[in-house]
Amino acid sequence: MNLGELRNACLLQARSDAPDVVGNMDLWINMAIRRVCTEQPPFGWWFTERAETIPANAAGNLTLSEVPLEIREVIAGTTRLIKIRSTNAYLFAQAPTTAAYYDIGKTVYLVPSSQPAALYRVVYDVVLPDLQSDSDENTLTVVAPDVVIAGAMVEVSLHLGRVEDAQVWETRFREKLASLQRLNARRRGVAAGDIASDARPS
Repeated sequence: MNLGELRNACLLQARSDAPDVVGNMDLWINMAIRRVCTEQPPFGWWFTERAETIPANAAGNLTLSEVPLEIREVIAGTTRLIKIRSTNAYLFAQAPTTAAYYDIGKTVYLVPSSQPAALYRVVYDVVLPDLQSDSDENTLTVVAPDVVIAGAMVEVSLHLGRVEDAQVWETRFREKLASLQRLNARRRGVAAGDIASDARPS
């Protein structure tokens, strides 16, 4: 479903055409998408994963294309670097080659710093960009629009002061999210399943 279709579906469920409800619906839909992205299963969502091969910059660090939700791995050649806290960088500062990393924003700080132009493979998760135009859609809204609608309706119900409705929608959101996680596990090969038949979660 695209943004226009999601908006119409949510407005039908809201049983309200108040200007503030109509005006905020796109915001609530995008909030639901961000919520799904951030509530990642252990192996991450297939639709939020990014993989980049990046050369180290002049300072010996890496700059990602997008702000990561979580960095899953940084690989130098065939060596997987250790993820550390910035406060533990001193433990690896004297290593003979780059052995660890930590991240702040879009920057991956390598410890010790890398030789400039050395290549690193970075796998990380990002939040899907907001939908803005009526025709905008993404993998999540195409594969699992129900989870987006349920998440948006939690916000709509709270805005309208319908606490019991919000609880019902939260339960539906959790059910749809669990279904999406099962599909994600099959797509990642964690659980058995025929990917070709997994166009939508059950």
